[in-house]
Amino acid sequence: MLPSISEYIQSIELSGETLNRLRQLVPVRKADGQVYFSSGNFAVVFRMQDSQTGKQVALRCFLREVPGRRERLRAIARYLTENPSDYLLPFTLHLNEIWVDTRFGKEHEFDVVVMPWVEGQTLSQYVADCCRNQQHQKLTALAHRFDELVRWLLNQPMAHGDLKADNILIRPDGRLILIDYDGCFVPALSGKEATETGTLPYRHPARTPAHFDRHLDDFSLLGLSLELHALSLSPGLYTDSDTLLLSLSVVNDPFHTDQWNLFRRLSSANVSLRASLLEHAIHCAPKPIPGLMDLLHMPESDSVTITTRPETLIPYLQKRQWRFVNQSGEFVGSGEWESVAPFTEGLAPVRKQGKWGFCNVQGQLVIDCQFDEVREFRAGLAVVRQLGKYGFINPEGQPVIPCAYDEIGYFAEGRALVRQNNTYGFIDEQGELVIPFQFESAAPFAEGLARVKLGGNYGFIDVAGTLQIPCELPFADSFSEGLAAVEKNGQFGYINQDGLLTIPYQFDLAGIFAEGLASVKKARKMGFINHEGALVIPFEFDEILFSSALPFTEGLALVRKRNLFGYIDKQNQLVIPYQFTDADNFSEGLAAVQLGGKWGYINQQGDLVIACTLDHAYRFHNGLALVRKNNRLIYIDQTGHMYWDKI
Repeated sequence: MLPSISEYIQSIELSGETLNRLRQLVPVRKADGQVYFSSGNFAVVFRMQDSQTGKQVALRCFLREVPGRRERLRAIARYLTENPSDYLLPFTLHLNEIWVDTRFGKEHEFDVVVMPWVEGQTLSQYVADCCRNQQHQKLTALAHRFDELVRWLLNQPMAHGDLKADNILIRPDGRLILIDYDGCFVPALSGKEATETGTLPYRHPARTPAHFDRHLDDFSLLGLSLELHALSLSPGLYTDSDTLLLSLSVVNDPFHTDQWNLFRRLSSANVSLRASLLEHAIHCAPKPIPGLMDLLHMPESDSVTITTRPETLIPYLQKRQWRFVNQSGEFVGSGEWESVAPFTEGLAPVRKQGKWGFCNVQGQLVIDCQFDEVREFRAGLAVVRQLGKYGFINPEGQPVIPCAYDEIGYFAEGRALVRQNNTYGFIDEQGELVIPFQFESAAPFAEGLARVKLGGNYGFIDVAGTLQIPCELPFADSFSEGLAAVEKNGQFGYINQDGLLTIPYQFDLAGIFAEGLASVKKARKMGFINHEGALVIPFEFDEILFSSALPFTEGLALVRKRNLFGYIDKQNQLVIPYQFTDADNFSEGLAAVQLGGKWGYINQQGDLVIACTLDHAYRFHNGLALVRKNNRLIYIDQTGHMYWDKI
């Protein structure tokens, strides 16, 4: 039998005597003199200070017996040490570390876990504060940062096991940290059963201890993402309960809950798609959720797979005309087109007699060739141009937003950037001009804010059009991972979403943050910094593109020394040696590289998987890449197969 919370508190009060090898730890106390602690179902956590180093740590004491706990915690601790991440905290298990005078009087020495202390609020607390204060901007930014966490976690071989708002911390700089690792799955625990099954409504209702693998978190991640996107649109929906928004009836009585209608009434594609996928997942057995990665626009990066879906046709160049073939190589449809583009959302742009339309996956023309320009469908809308003006059509070819603008961008966070007479504004999804034409330039919304230019300087507005960061910056980039690069007097630094300079002006060039790092330049050399501005990869690389800093993608960064290119990981290990005369970032597990004046593709191990025989090569998207061969643009798949008749 393990001690109670009160018994642990009595022992912590005398930590200099009751701790074994950790006697340098002393409890941190509140203003009233009481020791600082928090508790959950399985453990109580004390805030302690190391009297030797001055650093604070969390000391975790267990309240419930769990079979095989030591073996599991050792496996989890080893995994966290070998696979460091900004989303996770390493910990150390100390056996028989704390002496407790228990009421049972049999055992007196108990195991503890020690990990770094992290300041911050739980996701529950942060969302509650934002909703009470109607802070749409912060909630939108949070939803996007959470989706970045989803992207990362779904690509890992581990799972948290009990993801909910109380097990996610938000640091003062906005970064997310997962806590409470008792129920984690790591590869070393394969074949075992779970010691807990998570918390409703964030776990699948049919989940049992037998469901224990890397997909444990799929259901939780989808539910939390749905809540955050919904609350970012309507903070007033928040109720002070054990969840952010989802009710227990969603999983207990899914056929009769009114919450599905509530989500649909928000009229947001982001929310509706997540709600539909969650509703579908509830009615299926606990398993990986198909379409979750696609929904969040997150490419798999663990291995190279052909991502073109079986029902999607592939553009094929035949005798200077374009056709479509299926994955068996059979021609589909009778059309011979002057130009085509790949399918998205079941439709592909096609051109005939200088005009563009769309065909379906049966190869049939379903939207007549009538437009001067078209772009791909995204979330049920495609940009089209007629008579020099841009608008949107739906998959039936009907105008949703009339062609009335000099330029138009896709919707991001419920707003689309539009230009008229050299000034920029934003429309909503109903086509209403909600932010008037006034800006000299603007960028799409990212993490709740859009970069705009007024009077020759840059600032940021929220989705209501309110200027949140004044237009006083000579240059600013869009926000990424909570920070935006800004320039002053020829030097670059970074601001947070409150407009505060968190990384001082010191760099000659600064890129966006991606995967926790940003590329920066100083004294003609490139390096990488983290969110605190600490240099984690030294200034030792040559600039790749003039006035451009390339980010990490899929865990690797393209770097150059003198005239050769290679790839490093986040620990600055040269994973793929300097050998290429030109190269590009990774996309869907492959990167275009140049050798001997010709282009091909390598995988993340550096193996040349598509030979360097191409005149030029572009990035893969949905399993296909556009390449140039014999002065012709054609498509290639991830096996290296080229879709053309060699003419």
